[in-house]
Amino acid sequence: MKKIITAVFCTALALNSGLTAYAAEVPDRESLETAIWEDIWNGKGDNGLDYPEASYKHHLLDKWLDDNYGTGGYDWTDVGEVTHGYRRFYRDLIDGWDFEDDNEGGWTISTEDNHYSFSLLNGMWQMTDKNGDTVDKFPPFSTLEEDESEIAGGYKINDNGADSPRVIGEVTGGTETASEGGSS
Repeated sequence: MKKIITAVFCTALALNSGLTAYAAEVPDRESLETAIWEDIWNGKGDNGLDYPEASYKHHLLDKWLDDNYGTGGYDWTDVGEVTHGYRRFYRDLIDGWDFEDDNEGGWTISTEDNHYSFSLLNGMWQMTDKNGDTVDKFPPFSTLEEDESEIAGGYKINDNGADSPRVIGEVTGGTETASEGGSS
């Protein structure tokens, strides 16, 4: 009888105490993309228009997220697990690929069956095979850091258009009104 009373009391206490379990919040797709990219990209800064490497690798990440985000294959609340899943996918994809970078904008991929080159056409990177057929296309992706706010005379300029105009430098001379200065 003591066990029944104890069980009823514990159940009533748990129900009345307002214990609530919340599921971990799934990061949005953009946050996951940024976290995975920052973890895997170890390349040089590029504006996305000079070299195709970063743009192509970012394109692969986008496609992988499009195909997998929100599916039951991963615990999407665990960024480490998702990053590891993408790394595994990428390693399996490029197994046997030979990347060649001529350090002058030319970047190619050779596989056992094909050879791919890249060219920028109408603002999109075109991936063509050895026959000249376009097999994929994707937008440029910049790996450059965002520009810092402009610095002038030791003062940081945060010009978002909300303030009145500022004069940078020295103002020499006075101000004139419309009635002054013109007629003599």
